[in-house]
Amino acid sequence: MPKIGKPMPAINQAAVNIVNLLQESEAAGPQKNNFKKTQRVVTWDGMQAMLKRNDITGGVKQAAEQAFVTLVGNEIRGRVDTSNLSKYYIKVSATKWRALENKLKGFFKTHNTATPRTLEATEEKKLGVTAKKIAANYTKINNIDFSTVQGNRDQSKMCSSIMNVLFSSVAVADRGRVNATEIRQYFASTAGQKHSAQFKAATWDVFNYLRQSMRHEGWGWSGSAQPPRDTMCIDEGERAFSKLMALKPGGQTYKSIERAAAIGH
Repeated sequence: MPKIGKPMPAINQAAVNIVNLLQESEAAGPQKNNFKKTQRVVTWDGMQAMLKRNDITGGVKQAAEQAFVTLVGNEIRGRVDTSNLSKYYIKVSATKWRALENKLKGFFKTHNTATPRTLEATEEKKLGVTAKKIAANYTKINNIDFSTVQGNRDQSKMCSSIMNVLFSSVAVADRGRVNATEIRQYFASTAGQKHSAQFKAATWDVFNYLRQSMRHEGWGWSGSAQPPRDTMCIDEGERAFSKLMALKPGGQTYKSIERAAAIGH
């Protein structure tokens, strides 16, 4: 007895839902060093943090990862460097999400012309990697309860607010650095005192996390040329933001950002 194919309406719905899931990793990120005017972005590390926060694993996680690769391919219109997906800082919009949705659906339209309401096993074998992941996990993808999914928006808005303080209020981004003394002086000022205790704590944790990460990764500094330990380089806003969005739930910096996001400034 031949196997019954997979229903195409459900497959198409899975294509839509995997885009919906990827949208949950959308963040309010800076344009270069400008945190005052944010833009909608998606990063590989931010997506991974969102998937972990919601305990999304296995085939659904793999389908989301492949959808991200397809999104990057749409953006750069070239070969995607899958060995270093963290380098991509993708600006998104409603138009780009719709284009991705249509492309994922389109992967299935070139097949099973004889039985367009069903994806037969023989046709499924001909699909590319992304389409195969969606087809193999369509039931689980369609069972996602999006009302419970915790996205990146609240976390990213707070990260941008904190970085805006560090880049624009405490120091000037094109000067290149901000140090602990300047942060203390700002929070002692009239403007700085308006911030909540949670916001101040998160700012200090972000500052300490990034300055240590910058030192460990190099970020243009080497040996004796490295800045003092109480100093953070602030001329790479997009990269710094990407690192903050990669924070996994449970760590001190993540918890501080989460607490600040819960009450605002």
